[in-house]
Amino acid sequence: AGEIVGFDCFKMLAFDIICTALLHLDYTDEQKRFLEQQLRVFLDGLFSAPVDLPGFAFHRGLKARAFIMKEVERAVVQRRADIDKGVSVPDDLLKLWITARDPDTGSAMTLEQIKTQVLLMMFAGHDTTSTVMTNLLYYLNHHPAAAAAARAEQDHLAATLGEHYLALDPPMPHTDALVKETLRLTPPVTA
Repeated sequence: AGEIVGFDCFKMLAFDIICTALLHLDYTDEQKRFLEQQLRVFLDGLFSAPVDLPGFAFHRGLKARAFIMKEVERAVVQRRADIDKGVSVPDDLLKLWITARDPDTGSAMTLEQIKTQVLLMMFAGHDTTSTVMTNLLYYLNHHPAAAAAARAEQDHLAATLGEHYLALDPPMPHTDALVKETLRLTPPVTA
């Protein structure tokens, strides 16, 4: 048993996954780190005293939110332009939101609605995903037989399906059970 010090690494990994699943951002590692840091500043400000004066977390959070929203807007505008030109774009949540139409009115989501949805997904997934990954690592560290079984399952999939087997979304019953049990034992969000 020992201390798990990977929470910050898992936060960065979770943020990277979220940005890829939502926006397919083509950023350098340094740009991703800065954007993730801005998200942390925003979240710190979100849960602070609402004092909009320099030096207060809320004020810093508002500035960070504005930066994030500008980046998201840039991505949305570019993606809309690509879709309008018939350029092939990734099938992700951003494409879904841009192309979605209200079934009653036929109207599309506004730029503000899409930006808000992206920020909500970043907020909802950032801490929860990294918390689940950290807890899973904790449990695997304390249950070596379960860790060995998970490793064997992943090694088998890699050997039979190739190095990029995760892109194929193969069944992983043992790994799936480990994640579900982690969620059951330590839910990342409590009521």
